[in-house]
Amino acid sequence: MKFNTRKTAARRVLTGIVVFWIAASGLESATTAAEPFRVRGFHVPFRPSNVSLSQYQKLMEELAGRGYNAVFLSLGATGVSTFTIPEPGLVTTKGFTVADLQMLIRHARSRGLEPVLEIKMIGKQRPVLGELAKNLPGLLCQHHGRSPTHELQVINPNYRLPDGRNVFEAIVFPEIDYFLNLYGADKPEYLLLGIDEFSVDDLDACAKQSNMTAAELFADALNRITAHVLEKGSTPIIWGDMLLSHRLAQPGHGVKGFDHDPRMSHPQFAYHAEFQSKNGVSVLTAMNSLRRRGEIIVADWQYGPGDPNGEFPSVDYFQKMGFKDVWGTTWHNLTGIRNFSRYTARRGCGGMIASTWHMFLARDMKPLLPVILQNSIVYFKNPNFNPPPENLPITITSERASLWTAATLPAFFPPSTRSLLVQARVPAGVLPTAAVLRVQGAFGRLTSLTAPIETPLTHLPQDSRLEGRVTLPAAVAPLPMMFDTCVEFTCADSGYLVQSRQRNSFGIGAQPPPLAGVAPPDALFYADFSGLTARDGQSRLLQVGGRFGGLLFIESPQNSKPPPSGALDCRWASAAYAYPPAAIWDTIYTDGLRLRVEFRISGAPSGQFPAILGCGTFHSGFRILLGPNRQIILNIARGKDGFSPLQIACPHKVPVGQWTTLEMILSPPDAQRQRIVSLQVGDAEPILTRLPIDIVKAPQCPLSLGVEFDSAGRLAGSKSKKFPGLIRKVELFPYANRSKPL
Repeated sequence: MKFNTRKTAARRVLTGIVVFWIAASGLESATTAAEPFRVRGFHVPFRPSNVSLSQYQKLMEELAGRGYNAVFLSLGATGVSTFTIPEPGLVTTKGFTVADLQMLIRHARSRGLEPVLEIKMIGKQRPVLGELAKNLPGLLCQHHGRSPTHELQVINPNYRLPDGRNVFEAIVFPEIDYFLNLYGADKPEYLLLGIDEFSVDDLDACAKQSNMTAAELFADALNRITAHVLEKGSTPIIWGDMLLSHRLAQPGHGVKGFDHDPRMSHPQFAYHAEFQSKNGVSVLTAMNSLRRRGEIIVADWQYGPGDPNGEFPSVDYFQKMGFKDVWGTTWHNLTGIRNFSRYTARRGCGGMIASTWHMFLARDMKPLLPVILQNSIVYFKNPNFNPPPENLPITITSERASLWTAATLPAFFPPSTRSLLVQARVPAGVLPTAAVLRVQGAFGRLTSLTAPIETPLTHLPQDSRLEGRVTLPAAVAPLPMMFDTCVEFTCADSGYLVQSRQRNSFGIGAQPPPLAGVAPPDALFYADFSGLTARDGQSRLLQVGGRFGGLLFIESPQNSKPPPSGALDCRWASAAYAYPPAAIWDTIYTDGLRLRVEFRISGAPSGQFPAILGCGTFHSGFRILLGPNRQIILNIARGKDGFSPLQIACPHKVPVGQWTTLEMILSPPDAQRQRIVSLQVGDAEPILTRLPIDIVKAPQCPLSLGVEFDSAGRLAGSKSKKFPGLIRKVELFPYANRSKPL
């Protein structure tokens, strides 16, 4: 079908998942600039067991009204599929009928949207072929070095069925044909082949059976699949991550026709040609054997902001290698959406796709969905759009005076407080519409207020502010308690959605939390627990000092016994964590870091690698872990090669029952943007190494003590991963605050 590029007035649509508001005048304004992308897509999981068909219909109407002209329905993901193949040539749907999906295809087209289905290919096959594989051993790749918990996910391209047919003839091609035939006589223009994030070690095990490399087998499978789609009259779209590697930043990577691009060393790019490999396997050189590139579109998904200059060199690489087109694919990072749209527009790319993934389904991610939907299309239509500031100054007052007035700490009101007046300053030149305020317990931990309180805000143009009053329910939780706020509105002239979030905006309690030490003037973050009493430890909140200090949360003690004095007992509390302002990462990035922790191990760790201190996750930031032999390990996410962490391990065992000091030093970047990182434990000599890949910022992650959190802000691992000991002091200073240079 031809893409519909008409300008359509917006309407208010209740999707059943979230409500989107926008003024019609705003949408018209957003389309006045030249629209550089022929294809403006929106990618969602197709999960009819979670989202009704009518909700998908209403979402499509919303997309068309805002100016999207393609909707991508993903039929599978890691561990999930909406269909199975119980026997060769047979597709069984789950939670929907063929008629249901055909109805959605017709509905999309009736709204001017090209419906594009995504089916997983090569990897992520267990939900599709798991049952069939039980009867056909060898259908899924298996390598001897895999861990017992490793699930088989990669189809074996070399496999032949007992009747002699190969896996493509018997399984893959009938699967593709099944979904292409759902469109009827008007065949789909595109089919998205989901070849992302699969274990190259698994594929390598299959490749060795036929004296091939993993790259050669990958290319052969991809050639077969894309050729079949082309023969059926549709254009194949493939995810690009498995064809990318940080090796492309240096000469000698093995790809013919491409020199190298130093920009491709940036750690935040989704380059997965070595995905999950523990054996040095790469499929990067599959590019050398890929045929018909000029007929294949690459959907290049990059969810971060790009390199330090906001550039995405993978686009240039795929264009250099001769693909039909490159479509940028974004997620929820607004800076990334803006930068990627601008970069692909400058490079003449023909399409952009906004992806949602689990945010389309997860209840706790619901507020981010309208941000993706509204703001992505603004940039897709006008990549040079300049957004208004989103960190709005917010003032919270009450008839009850705050218990303190420190500028670095949130307002803290007495328990009798029920009504609060919230005022937010509106940027100059911005006309807000549909403004609301949401108040929620801080990550749902320190209050029983799990559902947000929502109240409308009134625009006072003469004062350039929004104003509203929120009423708190009585006795939402034991005192003290903290709350997050979010001010949200749509810009009338552009349709851009502003969400200004403030974590720990205000608290309620009988008295201010105790102070955990007095911070030196140059401290970034400073917590000294040596002067705390048992009663202080039971207060659930502590004040911590430093330029980026604030409040430290002590969550859900494990038992009713009082904690010891003079230290934070990580065994007594379920979790202890703080949320320093995100700007702390800008300071660390520019000025480097000196981190000191005083701790005492009380017993052997019952789990593997509990965290003494977490300032990130596996994917970003850094963590200081306790190894099974009581050695200290510094883990810097992606620091080794852009995917695997860089680990520095102190070889000496830390004694039990003795106070020990560890020190981590991260230097500022030199002229070549290289850093030195050091780890010292006790009186041992420091271990120094150069950081090959720069540290990845983790502004959304808490600074946690004795536990660690995942990227969604949830406690990671089981209780057995808690640090078995006490922490007496945590100090973060700029790199300049150190006794001697590295």
